Amino acid sequence: DVVTTQASDKKGISDKNIQKGKMFQEIGRQVKAIANDTNAPKKKISKIKRFFRAVKKAFKEACKAFVKTGKEAFIREVEAEFEEEIGKVKKTFGMYSLVEETTYQHMLLYFAEDMELIGSMYIAKGRKQNTASEATQLQ
Repeated sequence: DVVTTQASDKKGISDKNIQKGKMFQEIGRQVKAIANDTNAPKKKISKIKRFFRAVKKAFKEACKAFVKTGKEAFIREVEAEFEEEIGKVKKTFGMYSLVEETTYQHMLLYFAEDMELIGSMYIAKGRKQNTASEATQLQ
């Protein structure tokens, strides 16, 4: 009975990691869509402001699917981690800005790749935990 409880706890954690992974991957897809949108208005605002507006918009779009499933607490948790990732980007932003060839679109695409990579890592972690959980149940 104790093994079953531990296994189900691990399954819950692994499922959560898989969901987080899917969420980060969706953020990446949304950022890519914004980066590749040729109809986007060409406002005279800084590249940095445009970047963060686009990233926040992508996050909101990615959250919509999860809100419909009643996972508001989960979204708050992912949002905290997402804000942490944004903080990391802000710290390295000067590096992007120094390179003249780096366009707004390139910055978005680099960020999208990072989000998809983070998502893949969460999914792999969740699947690994699922496998470990199943092995525990077989014993």
